[in-house]
Amino acid sequence: SIRERALQTYEMIRKRNTFLANYDAKLDEVLKIVRENEDKHILIISKFSEFAAKITQFINDMSEREICGNYHDRVDNVPASTVDGTPIYIKSGPQKGERRMFAAKDQKTLNEQRFNLGYINVLSTNNSPNKELCIPIDIIIITSPLCEEIESYIYRLSNVEYPSGIIKLYTLYIKDSIEEKRVLSKTI
Repeated sequence: SIRERALQTYEMIRKRNTFLANYDAKLDEVLKIVRENEDKHILIISKFSEFAAKITQFINDMSEREICGNYHDRVDNVPASTVDGTPIYIKSGPQKGERRMFAAKDQKTLNEQRFNLGYINVLSTNNSPNKELCIPIDIIIITSPLCEEIESYIYRLSNVEYPSGIIKLYTLYIKDSIEEKRVLSKTI
């Protein structure tokens, strides 16, 4: 009986934290920050990949052109294209002439290249971005204090450059929740 209650409590806490980290009202705030900084290079870090993908979709839907790319593994396969958007087709074999598909790894590589060449200026990633990421960053948006500390991201992303020498950091949180308590308990 005690084990069952402990499991129920754990599950309730886990669901509550997931709900807070993925709260949809944060989408509007992220978009607001992105619009206020259209000329800046922005990295958005979310606790979960599903929310990172949702942010990418939301920003691109609310923009005149695609400005945000996914940089995580929880993505659907998409039709392959070059950095400038030219479709890539299969050149030989039984599927010759059909559109090639990009899985997560190819999409991450393509979005990193597009970011570095200025086709997009926003990358959306999860709580543990790939250590190989090599881009210039002006702004980091952390969508939940339940994510890692900024110091761990700076250490993890050692190939990332900060052209101005200053990182502008935004952390979004839900008032009167565990997220707010986590923000207030952090030492700056």
